[in-house]
Amino acid sequence: ALESHDIIVNGLAKMEKKNLDGIIINSAIQKDGGMGSDKNAVILIKKEGEKKEIENRPKEMISKDIFDFFI
Repeated sequence: ALESHDIIVNGLAKMEKKNLDGIIINSAIQKDGGMGSDKNAVILIKKEGEKKEIENRPKEMISKDIFDFFI
């Protein structure tokens, strides 16, 4: 879920509305990462409430974090 403000609140609302088991939230206005960059920062949230915040790091590493968190 790409969000520009209240990213956790809006991401959780999107997860609930779409009845998802989890969601990956990133900010559209983050500095030093995101769209057009090799780095990103994301928040992973499972429907049960477990949450993991991933600081700005290479997207390749984030993909492994996502897999490990949700699988």
